[in-house]
Amino acid sequence: MNRVFLTCLLLAAFSGAPLCADPGEISGRTGRAEDAGVADRPERSGPQAGGDLPEIAGPSDLPALPALPPPTSEPSIAAWAGADPAKLRSGWKPMAGSMPVVARAVSGRDVLEMPCNFRSTEIERASWDLEVGLDLAAARGLELLFYSPDPSPVSHFSLYFRSGGGWYAATFHPGSAEGWSRIAIDRESARVEGRPAGWGSVDAIRISAWRGSDADTRFYVADLAVRGAAAPVAVIRADAPAAAGREGAREIDTYCARVARYLGECGVAHVVIRDSDVNAKRLGPRKVAILPYNPSMSAAAAEALVSFVERGGKVVAFYHLPAALLPAVGLEAGEYVRQDRPGRFAEIRPLAGAPSGFPARVRQRSWNIQELRAVEGRSRAVAVWHDAEGESTGRAAVLLSPAGAFMTHVLLDDDEAAQRALLLSLVGHFHAGALAEALEYAVERAGRFGPYQGVREALGEIGRVAAESAGARERLERVRGRLGKARAMGAAGERIPEALDLAGEVRSELIDLYCSLQKPLAGEHRAFWCHSAFGVEG
Repeated sequence: MNRVFLTCLLLAAFSGAPLCADPGEISGRTGRAEDAGVADRPERSGPQAGGDLPEIAGPSDLPALPALPPPTSEPSIAAWAGADPAKLRSGWKPMAGSMPVVARAVSGRDVLEMPCNFRSTEIERASWDLEVGLDLAAARGLELLFYSPDPSPVSHFSLYFRSGGGWYAATFHPGSAEGWSRIAIDRESARVEGRPAGWGSVDAIRISAWRGSDADTRFYVADLAVRGAAAPVAVIRADAPAAAGREGAREIDTYCARVARYLGECGVAHVVIRDSDVNAKRLGPRKVAILPYNPSMSAAAAEALVSFVERGGKVVAFYHLPAALLPAVGLEAGEYVRQDRPGRFAEIRPLAGAPSGFPARVRQRSWNIQELRAVEGRSRAVAVWHDAEGESTGRAAVLLSPAGAFMTHVLLDDDEAAQRALLLSLVGHFHAGALAEALEYAVERAGRFGPYQGVREALGEIGRVAAESAGARERLERVRGRLGKARAMGAAGERIPEALDLAGEVRSELIDLYCSLQKPLAGEHRAFWCHSAFGVEG
């Protein structure tokens, strides 16, 4: 069979935007939550609740389930809700026409078997509800292990969260039928239906399998847990303007999402918390709170952040810092400065004493800045703005104190690699664990491309092919040596920013080596694709 080998497309896909999620992790997307109550409405067709249910093969007819992956470190929903695990296990109620849930034990862990009886019914979906009180306002969402020996009769799966008079909904698709997949549902990507009372008041969960064909199947769920419950970094999202329908809500969402994305691309564990949900308890486990663009904030949220700083927490803010936080962070109000000509604020360069890993140059064409003034003995400027000609403007770009950092404009995306590094250097200055996380992620990502799920697999498989070539073997040994050096630097806690750069170089070298080892096939056609409508640069 002929094979189309899209060389340029392959390289672009391998060396482009960072991969944020683990290969087995599937982020939640939006879904539907049409029902207003839990197990309180019959399906549009099919047997009614309490009626006879069609037979479906029992658990004993199934082969043994695949071995479960190691348990998650995240808290179970029972632990998070302070509920009895046995009651939750038996609390799943089938909606009209659906079969009951069967609890099974696999390697000493609870597994829920959820049968989908599509063959002898006309139900639109198989669904089950669990009533449980959950505060997810300071969590990323939920995660679970999922397995189905045959997911093909299901068009898609949905997870719903009931809150007040509305629902939050997310759709997911299993990775494969070969083993367990870790499904991650991010509440920031969930769809809103009705008028939910907020993520802090989730009182029921629904799992649905939507009919794709008239065939029976089963799926299994284990380790239903709360994601990001103890994430050390919190991104505080301003929601008052959006709630009031004021202008600027879209910009707030953009800058908040960008900061969260940069953290994810660096592998730093974080959670997004709306400022209306901020309180001492939800900030409790955090080490750093980031304000990506918070033009307004309630007095209660500002007071909670002040208390957070007084307890040793750190604040990293962009463009706006609530007046109540100025004394706590060690800064004073300054002036708003609009550029007097295009390119006035074009680049950020560090000064002596900037945090480790701060980029030598950050290209960012800002159109204005909001200056704050350093307080002698408490804070100082660690980076300044330069204009498009490379001349210093003398105006601070980043100020630093023992309690936090402030950048005088929002974080843009015109130099993403450097802007990610700037953010990581500020967060890592206050939370060294973030740098260690980033290095571990970068090392693993070095081998996560093409058919490979991680660096160990990539080194092994490429090594098997490279054995036929002395030159390739030498290149691979150099890659192994550089990777070992990056790991050693991380283990020693030294020069981690340099180790991060090294891990990035290893990834490029591995991809190049992988591509060079591909052998053409008979009848192969090689094509080139340029993504830009303007052609190849230069």
